[in-house]
Amino acid sequence: MSRNKNIMRDRQRQERQLRAKWNAAAKRRGERYQHRSLGPSTEIKAHWDIIRELEFSKLAKPFLEVEPPKDLHLAGDVHVYNPGLNTIRPKTAKRLHIPARSSRHVALTTSADPVMKTFMEKDAASVFITDDILAAIMVAARSFYSWDVIVHKEGERLVFDKREKSRLDYLTVNENGPNPHFSTDPRHPNHQLNLNREATFVNQHFQEQCWSKETVSMGNPDPTNAARHKVGYRYRLWDLEDDVTMLVRCTHDALVKGKTAKYFASLCSINEWYPDLRQNGWRSRLESQKGAVWAAALKDNSCKISRWVVQAMLAGNRELKMGFVSRASPNSATKHEILTVQPHATAKLAKQLAINMQNGWGIVRSLVDLLLDQEDGDYLIFKDPLKEILKIIAIPENDEEELEGEEGDEGDEEEQEEDMLDDEEFI
Repeated sequence: MSRNKNIMRDRQRQERQLRAKWNAAAKRRGERYQHRSLGPSTEIKAHWDIIRELEFSKLAKPFLEVEPPKDLHLAGDVHVYNPGLNTIRPKTAKRLHIPARSSRHVALTTSADPVMKTFMEKDAASVFITDDILAAIMVAARSFYSWDVIVHKEGERLVFDKREKSRLDYLTVNENGPNPHFSTDPRHPNHQLNLNREATFVNQHFQEQCWSKETVSMGNPDPTNAARHKVGYRYRLWDLEDDVTMLVRCTHDALVKGKTAKYFASLCSINEWYPDLRQNGWRSRLESQKGAVWAAALKDNSCKISRWVVQAMLAGNRELKMGFVSRASPNSATKHEILTVQPHATAKLAKQLAINMQNGWGIVRSLVDLLLDQEDGDYLIFKDPLKEILKIIAIPENDEEELEGEEGDEGDEEEQEEDMLDDEEFI
């Protein structure tokens, strides 16, 4: 009897140990993606009609081969890239300069662009869109967070727009990788929304710091009338076959003057924010494990970097200058340092990320065909926050103004931006 009791106790102990092991493994799996959802990018009303649901698994099927685009208009001024940033190394990190009371630069959406309006009046195309919206649609299957795009249909014309305070205006952080360090406190710098705002500001001011004082005019005035953040715009027309043409506003961030040639480039940055990895972070690893750091960045930020690459390919930018930026202090989101700047050939990076532009154009053409078959009105392309699905939703006429004024979970954007820049502690 005693022997049976001992056997039973041993078995129960083994079961407890095994259960604890399983629970620990489940916890680790859960922590990998904890606090990942930001919720829906806008509120979807119960009475709105969902026209179609497109599963991500099916977005890999459509393909469309397009001819090279025609350039219809060039505008703005492009800064010449400052080659001095090529010499920055982690041991000689350069402070990222963010001016006091800095404001976030947001490129005009399609319907607000005066050049686009002129082309609409001339019926120069069937579809009007900007490169950031187009890139988001082309790589939609890589997105994790919810986002949305408004489409205005009038006759045979489609205009793709971003809502005011759209999530597409903010860069995501570790969207495709593990992020167990996100805070649930909205005031903490490592809260998801704060990290997104931080990454957006860092990227904008990294671009501005990459510019020399020399600028080159694209030939026409800047349609956005930007006081500080000046870039070049190229309006390009693509033929999507069957009398469907698409006018896209593309962007040149900088002009690089090489030894033998001049070419346009995109300027982008990814930032290190997780303080517990700081001792073994980029400052030491970029010197000896540069390839491993870059591979991890590609994996963790696949959607964001893929969007940048697609935008560069649409504009014809030959290169991406990728900045690695780290916090100067782990718990402060207001001070940063540029550790290094890596150049990447656009075509090579697209191949590395397995970006297929024929598939991207196929996805876009499928959406265009679907929307052109609908009645005139406003429609929403909505990435579901919990499922790998794009929803095409018809917006009732009475709800259009309510949608335009939706602030989502960004809240008072200007107030939050000023808090981030002015509050040194931020926690």
